[in-house]
Amino acid sequence: MPHEKVTTGAVRAGRARILLVDDHPANLIALEAILAPLGAELVAATTSREALRAVLRGEFAVILLDVQMPEMDGFELAAVIKTRERSRRTPIIFLTAIHSEPSKIFLGYAQGAVDYLLKPFDPEILRSKVSVFVELWKQREQIKEQQARIHAQDREEQERKSELRYRTLTDSMPGCIWAATPDGRIYYANRRWLEYSGREATPEGFGFFGALPPEDEARVRAKWLAAIQDHKRLELEVRLRGSEGDYRWHLLRTEPELDKTGASVNWIASAFEIDTQKRMEEERAQLLAREQAARRAAEVANRAKDDFLATVSHELRTPVASISAHVESLLKPGRPIDDETRKYLNVVAAESDRLGSLVDDVLSLARADADELHLDVRAVDVPEIVDHVCEALAPLARRERTMSLLHSSALDLPRAMADRDRLTQVLTNLVRNAINNTPDGGIISVETVQAVDRVVITVSDTGIGIEPQDLLRVFDRFYRTDQSRAQGTGGSGLGLAIVRDLLTAMGGSITAESTPGVGSVFRVSLRREAA
Repeated sequence: MPHEKVTTGAVRAGRARILLVDDHPANLIALEAILAPLGAELVAATTSREALRAVLRGEFAVILLDVQMPEMDGFELAAVIKTRERSRRTPIIFLTAIHSEPSKIFLGYAQGAVDYLLKPFDPEILRSKVSVFVELWKQREQIKEQQARIHAQDREEQERKSELRYRTLTDSMPGCIWAATPDGRIYYANRRWLEYSGREATPEGFGFFGALPPEDEARVRAKWLAAIQDHKRLELEVRLRGSEGDYRWHLLRTEPELDKTGASVNWIASAFEIDTQKRMEEERAQLLAREQAARRAAEVANRAKDDFLATVSHELRTPVASISAHVESLLKPGRPIDDETRKYLNVVAAESDRLGSLVDDVLSLARADADELHLDVRAVDVPEIVDHVCEALAPLARRERTMSLLHSSALDLPRAMADRDRLTQVLTNLVRNAINNTPDGGIISVETVQAVDRVVITVSDTGIGIEPQDLLRVFDRFYRTDQSRAQGTGGSGLGLAIVRDLLTAMGGSITAESTPGVGSVFRVSLRREAA
């Protein structure tokens, strides 16, 4: 069927007119083919301007309006059409292939649409829906033509049938729909609202505000009256009482019905249930509040724990240092001490050394958790720090185990970015860990090399090794392998955790490899000094 442009000819009499608005000519051809059997006059418009000109030229039984339009989208065009007294009651059916969100559907109904169809749609259903409005238009025209010669009773019967059609249409809607006077008296309601509220339609109607919870009535009434005074639509989330006496959340939308003077005479309202979504939002809010409260409580507890650990560790350092100093004084060469006493003093020296190391570890963890490390990251000479650590721990390696502690560094090694004291602590923990887990006669090797833009320190040993399942957790706090516990070689479980935390804070990293019964390799990677 060829397009009939809006710029041609006068309006033909006796036929219903249907306005088809779509910026794609192919879609217009498809709509014309679907609606051709209705025998109506089809007017096609490819732009919003053409559609408005068509509305100005005459009335339409129904308007099929595409939502996605250039210049002015379908919602805006519908709003303009509804501003004209002559076309404000023209039924509009929105058609869209992309705007399927509930908010868009609600917006369509708020603009006065009678239906909102998603593409692709069933041609038979579309033709059936449009035929209803074509028939309504024909009935209205018949009533106009016969007003002068038919009896008033016949005219009222026709109007009753027309009203029945409208009631059938609103009754098919999934939401509650009603019409009310400015004081909230409902004089018409669709089936859904009557079933939900448990009310019966009566000539005198019933009040809308009576369906609200008593504590909400004043707030909703104030917003209702403000909308009436400003002649504006109202959108509000409200609780409405059901037939069982329970209240469920609804999204309420009202549209003012104005008289010729612009005064609000009646209101058309719709309410769609959102109780499930609303209660989920409330539950999420409560869960969030509880989670935040639990987090705050945990933070307070953590701060208290950190303060306690820091205080205890600090207070323990003094007596431990005193014990170590006195034992070292007693063990000085030349003092007359028998072999048994010297043996016991060596045990005290070793244990106080371990206790001092544990106190340092706990203090480091407490400072890290409290963000009080105060790092001084700068370019440092890594071989110098490695030599210092190895020389300091060599006596421990000889005293604890009969083993070799070897260390070497590549030539022309660049300086690395680190905190000197913290890197010393890292290497001390790694070498101590190797000493604790390497049997007599074993070898501990510390090697420093350059790898691209990093300086890598490798601490390897020929010790008991680490099982694969333990290797995944070896840097966790207080974690000790089953093997180290069984052999009594495990420390506090803090040394490697501190190593990881300190290196991360300095911008470095650490990895571990191990073969049970063969040994372990720990690789420290540090950023090299910028050239």
